[in-house]
Amino acid sequence: MARHWLMVSVAALLALPAACVRNRPPDAPARPEGPTVVAPGDSVEYQLVARDPEGQSVSFRLAWDEGDTSGWSLWTGSGETLSVRQVFTRVGSFRLAAQARDPQEALSDWSEPLELLVGSPPRRPTRPDGPAAGWVDTSYSYTTVSTDPDADELRYIFDWGDGAVETTAFVTTGQYVTREHVWDRADTFDLTVRALDRPGLASAWSETLRVSIRDISGPGVVLWQVELGTGVAALGGPAIDARGRIIFGATDGLLRCLEPNGNQAWGFGTRGAVQTSPAIAADGSVLFGSDDSTVYCLTGEGAGRWEYATGGEVRSSPAIAADGAVLVGSDDGGLYCLEPDGRLRWSYRTGGPVRSSPAIGADGRILFGSGDSFVYALRADGTLDWRYRTGDAVDASPALAADGTVHVASRDGRHYALDPDGGLRWQEELGVGTVCSPAVGSDGSIFVGSETGRFFAFYETGGPVWEFPMPGPVRSSPLVGEGLIVYFGAGRRLYAIDARGMGGIAWHLVLPGMVTTSPALANGIVYVGDSAGGFRAVRAAGGLDTGPWPKYRHDARNTGRAGAR
Repeated sequence: MARHWLMVSVAALLALPAACVRNRPPDAPARPEGPTVVAPGDSVEYQLVARDPEGQSVSFRLAWDEGDTSGWSLWTGSGETLSVRQVFTRVGSFRLAAQARDPQEALSDWSEPLELLVGSPPRRPTRPDGPAAGWVDTSYSYTTVSTDPDADELRYIFDWGDGAVETTAFVTTGQYVTREHVWDRADTFDLTVRALDRPGLASAWSETLRVSIRDISGPGVVLWQVELGTGVAALGGPAIDARGRIIFGATDGLLRCLEPNGNQAWGFGTRGAVQTSPAIAADGSVLFGSDDSTVYCLTGEGAGRWEYATGGEVRSSPAIAADGAVLVGSDDGGLYCLEPDGRLRWSYRTGGPVRSSPAIGADGRILFGSGDSFVYALRADGTLDWRYRTGDAVDASPALAADGTVHVASRDGRHYALDPDGGLRWQEELGVGTVCSPAVGSDGSIFVGSETGRFFAFYETGGPVWEFPMPGPVRSSPLVGEGLIVYFGAGRRLYAIDARGMGGIAWHLVLPGMVTTSPALANGIVYVGDSAGGFRAVRAAGGLDTGPWPKYRHDARNTGRAGAR
């Protein structure tokens, strides 16, 4: 009887409905997983998970501040992760927690909170500003800037596109940041930048700058370039000092000295454009003229030593005599001979502006042209030896052959070869308006360009060896390098012509603007400027030719003196 009662009782218990079993709430969810720093209005995703003791489905809601609670999510299985999205509109620091419920509305405890910051991210940085093309194993600089709506400090992440990512230190919002990078292989790289503020909010990535990097191989390759500024163009012909530094003037009135790697060593400002080619004295002093009518002498480190005021713009480049005297012309019609300390030794008046740069012969005579159409030869004491009349202004500068023959072009469109005593030896037609100054190579050939877009090689006895048509006027005076490679600019191109035999273009380089300087050459590198504000170092081959007058202003120091090196 007892056994029968026990069996009935157990059966009765098993038959009780499930509703009579007490429902237990879900376990507290795990701490939400997802972003800890978000921008107001952004839809962000969090992963939530919780277990239910009875294995029932669960739903979630989020809470992050007093009164700020989300609605309930969709249902998911016990222990399964559910992704939910949430938009935060209030700015500040919050503690984001999750709660679960089961189908019987039993609520779990709140999860451990996730520390959350809601704020405004920095604005998108500007596209990196820097070269869009370059060479392997060469350092290039890029600049960007962003601002932060909350005035937070910013740091920048540069993604160089080659696997390298660089993060800067924090700087003030709105402060420009510049970084350098070296690419070690030839390819095209996408450079982008983003900004991070102190709380950790990130901006959008900047607009991409695509950088094309090439291998440095033969001549004609740009090794580095310097941007002088909008509307600024280098002028004249650069001088090279004993340390290989490059010194040149520009339209902004600044004389610049660049290190061999392109970094600026110093600059000296004047009150007018510097259209002359600086000359470097034996003691390293730098002499040049400016459109402010002044002749300047600087130390080799760019400090002023003395100034001499003339009565007109100085567009004639100085020559330096063996005793250190400085010879220079002025638009006031005078040629001035200045002592090494800047005092006037003598002057000679012509009938027009003297923009032709004087050449000093081996015998000390001074040769130059004037706007009055004459070529002048003065003795070392400033007295007239002879003069020769051409058909128009002589703005080009003379070049002297080994036998003393004076080669000079006139705006009348002719090239003149004058005997040392001033008689005409021969002349050739170039084209009206020519201002290009000739060079004389080691084989005796004379090289000169014309305003009509032709480039000539003449025999030392007269007559053309060859000529090339050019894409524009040739105002850049030629330079003869080793192996009789002749460098000059025409239009937007820098040319290298192999002058041996009948000549031929060895290579040419297209520049963004018109070539505005005569080339300089040192240590296998040609230096040239253009009207778009660039100044470039271009790989060449060797040094100057050993001819009697291989370039405008004769030598690397621009002394304008025969026999100087």
